[in-house]
Amino acid sequence: MFHQRAFLIILLMTVTIASVFEEYRPQGSAINNTAPLTLLKDFPHAKCLDGSSSGFYFRPASNDSTINRWMIVLEGGGFCTGKDDCQDRATTDLGSSSSWPKTFDFNSMPLTTTDKRNPFREWNLIFLPYCDGSMWAASRTSASNDTFGLWFSGHHTIVSTLDYFSQVSRGNLNATTDNDDQTFVLFSGLSAGGFGVFNNIDYMASRLPFATVVAAPIGGFPPRVEWYTGIFHTIPEEDGRNEAWEHHVKLYDSYLNQACLDHYTSNGYLCSLPYIMYPFIKQPMFIIEALSDSVVTCEFEGLPCSASSLLLKEVQNYLKSWGQNETKILHQLNTTRDGIFAPSCFMHCEFSLDQPMIRDVNVITALYLWAQTYMYGVMNAHHHTTEEFVYIDTCSSGSLWPPCNKNCP
Repeated sequence: MFHQRAFLIILLMTVTIASVFEEYRPQGSAINNTAPLTLLKDFPHAKCLDGSSSGFYFRPASNDSTINRWMIVLEGGGFCTGKDDCQDRATTDLGSSSSWPKTFDFNSMPLTTTDKRNPFREWNLIFLPYCDGSMWAASRTSASNDTFGLWFSGHHTIVSTLDYFSQVSRGNLNATTDNDDQTFVLFSGLSAGGFGVFNNIDYMASRLPFATVVAAPIGGFPPRVEWYTGIFHTIPEEDGRNEAWEHHVKLYDSYLNQACLDHYTSNGYLCSLPYIMYPFIKQPMFIIEALSDSVVTCEFEGLPCSASSLLLKEVQNYLKSWGQNETKILHQLNTTRDGIFAPSCFMHCEFSLDQPMIRDVNVITALYLWAQTYMYGVMNAHHHTTEEFVYIDTCSSGSLWPPCNKNCP
């Protein structure tokens, strides 16, 4: 099978890129950032919870100089783990494609906007809507009583999207004979999509051996989830604590990082968690994470987050501790390979070209400067350190709460 796939890659090298882009390429010189929906109807395992076909939105490169530059983005939206919540989810756009918009405006995301400050604006852009509730990990191939009659197949949507773009008739994402312009893929995702990036980045790289593949997860690298038990606490709807993932992995039949599984032989379900999975990931990563994540703490740890609650000393102490834990796991990153953008802000994925800033640099610029070292082989060829790409706020007070970054959203 591997040799057949390698032969297909070589065959695809003869495909004329301009002709296969004709279906999607917008007309005119200006960048049209609206992309049509493509449902993966020919791929039987690419399903939403309700069994409808999952899919993607694709906007091709607007400039011949970026024809080998790709950004693939996974949508976020929490997760579901039980019969009632998953069946309810299956009636929404996060569980069914039946009401998805026919087009998607890439200007709705800072990473893909046509704003002239965005260095990624002319790249090939693929956006995958989220509709299986598993944080893009599930690899079920059918619905059953064990899955409440629902499909959990987020990983298969990623697999099928790569299969789609590997077809000769649509051979856009394929090998190039120009070694000076090697195919470059930046794999990103927000929140649950950020989790999905961790889980699928090495798989994607294995599918694209001719390309340089790097990751940029956003809001998907929290420390160990614990439930807040202090004043005004609530019980989270979904259990994201470590021990709960044994159940979730069985429900989803999760695709997990094999190197991590080889290490955690008796409790491999822990390999669902990015902070545990990270040491085993082979591909370069630029991790984007707030030091006080408002969604993780408020929705998945039961912290009371009204304006008045945030003034309570007990709540503030909890957030100080959370920031310390987040900073600790970020400082464990391989900074000779990876980059970090971690502002002291109470936010989740609301990063933009305007805010927050660290060292007078926004997250898009920081990511691009880091990515360039892999696009042009500087990091590998000269063994440069990436310490300059470590953007982590430190507060003069020594405390991360309240946030000390003056440019938070």
